[in-house]
Amino acid sequence: MATNVSSGFRKIDIDSFNDDVFKEDDQVVSQSSGTSLDDKEILQLCSAGKHYEAIKSIFDLQPQSSGDSAIKELAFNLIMQVFLAVKTGDIDRIVDKLDTDQIDLLMKYVYKGFESPQEGSSSNLLVWHDKIFRKSGHGAIVRVLTDKKKV
Repeated sequence: MATNVSSGFRKIDIDSFNDDVFKEDDQVVSQSSGTSLDDKEILQLCSAGKHYEAIKSIFDLQPQSSGDSAIKELAFNLIMQVFLAVKTGDIDRIVDKLDTDQIDLLMKYVYKGFESPQEGSSSNLLVWHDKIFRKSGHGAIVRVLTDKKKV
């Protein structure tokens, strides 16, 4: 029996030699444009009935890519205000204008709204969920539930 066996091989990180190693996407993209969410502008768009423009302006600033939790929370609160301000008949028109990535992001906000319900928001969120589901099918739900990036 060999008693003089070297254990130096155990100190080598073999995953560094493998190209198929899974790496977590925790590195967030910082906003280099210097723009931030202007809640007053978005609330003005919302009060003027320009709900699609309000949603689009929030999405254009990509708060979900920010590492700052305050920006993410502000974006969530603004989206929730837009959700509550839109009439049920106008939801289809807004959802139809969005592309697949924007629909997925909207669905993420719907699910986040389910996580922390506000007064009277649950029924409204169910309507939004139904309208988004009718547009995108099961794909949006699966993409949102399997995505590791949170809003």
